[in-house]
Amino acid sequence: MPTMTLQPAEIDKNFKYIRDSDGNRIPFNDPRVVHVWTVNYNRHCNSLLQHIYKRRGLQLRISAEPSNHLIRKSKQVCSGKECPALNPLMGAALQDMKHQRKPDEITLYYGLDCIGPCPSGAWPLTCDAYVKKLQIRNVFFPGSPALHNNYLGQGIRYSWELFCAIVIGDILAEAEVALRLTATDPTEAMRLFDEESELLCQRAGKKGLMGFEGALRKWARAMARIPRRETIDAFPRLVMISGGNGLLLHRFFIDYFVEQQILVKLNPMADFISHIDSDLTRLVAYQAAQKASKQHAIGSRILAALSLFDGSGWEKRKALLNVINAKAGDISIRRYRRIARKSRLLFAHHASFAEQSTTGDSICPDQLMLEATANLGLLQLSINSGQYDAGFHSNSFNCFHGVIGQALCKDLAGRNNFPFVVLEFDEIGLTAQNRTLLETLCAKAKKNFARRKSTVSAVELSNRKLKVEQEA
Repeated sequence: MPTMTLQPAEIDKNFKYIRDSDGNRIPFNDPRVVHVWTVNYNRHCNSLLQHIYKRRGLQLRISAEPSNHLIRKSKQVCSGKECPALNPLMGAALQDMKHQRKPDEITLYYGLDCIGPCPSGAWPLTCDAYVKKLQIRNVFFPGSPALHNNYLGQGIRYSWELFCAIVIGDILAEAEVALRLTATDPTEAMRLFDEESELLCQRAGKKGLMGFEGALRKWARAMARIPRRETIDAFPRLVMISGGNGLLLHRFFIDYFVEQQILVKLNPMADFISHIDSDLTRLVAYQAAQKASKQHAIGSRILAALSLFDGSGWEKRKALLNVINAKAGDISIRRYRRIARKSRLLFAHHASFAEQSTTGDSICPDQLMLEATANLGLLQLSINSGQYDAGFHSNSFNCFHGVIGQALCKDLAGRNNFPFVVLEFDEIGLTAQNRTLLETLCAKAKKNFARRKSTVSAVELSNRKLKVEQEA
């Protein structure tokens, strides 16, 4: 075994340069520096990201879609027992290193650069160990834009552009499900959808953050003109409960539920980002013995951040900035959804991550297990909304937080008489067992939908009769 003398690439302390393995300072816009997204989340989101990076003069490459091949690839350095999301992302990075990366390239592989509490908190140490084990020069992994690295030296505006691009990706994924079910001619409708979505990405990417809303308005008007055979109210609705693992399975769920003639609300990637960004805030709140309602309150964070003589003062100020970012992020999500609703394709009930974790905290302590608590809160809010006919929890077998979340969600759904199944995945794709569970769930959802529709019709008829009587 050779002596580990390799010096990995790192971000300079002033956040303006990257130090390569030879110690040279390289600017972020140098042609040798390439940002690699190891998560291939949504094809239209990918396109928007390409335009954003191009306008900023940064090089971007996006890995192939998650696959079992990439998971097997990761076994070169992973045991398979790590954070389940790490395995396909590590496989994507290895694949990129072998087939895409140039010899003189300085590569920033995006991953989770956070503090925990789940195994994702070990990513920075784990990935650093992988880079040294493989003796790969000029690689920085994970290269996640975050407050502690000034968003890879690009500032907060860069981070907002990426977050809003992901929000729009979530919206387009939801709209695609609805359009495939409601369009008179699904094939032609999807052609127009892809065409208009690409125009949205071009318009938004060229103008930056200020151009997102205008581009989304034009997209919504174009979508509203597509002929429909039905409205979104004519189909049952399911809610997907999951953490970051579920993002790897979105395309399978879209195809399956469209085939079953059911609208499915996928777990938004924006929610997972909010979960990761709330880690520091949660830990600071834990130190102060604060409940979830206080954790997401800006006022309580301001008071804590004023403790200038406290050794943890800087951590508290960073926690305040994270809470402000979360609040602003939710405002952006709601505004974009309000604009996109004119397309007549949005059907999901939106709940902020703060609402999810606060609601879940009343059932399972937020400080104990944030992702499971937020999933529990999302399910409770979905049931309370009265807009869903069933739900399911999707999780990888070796994610501890996901397993606990599944158990708690199944119990909650049972107590509320809400049709619900839990799905376990040890590979990317729908197994025969999962298909059987989903078939049963779909049948129950359709029965619930028929019951809900008849109840609504009866209430509307009663209100109409009451109005006539009052007018008489």
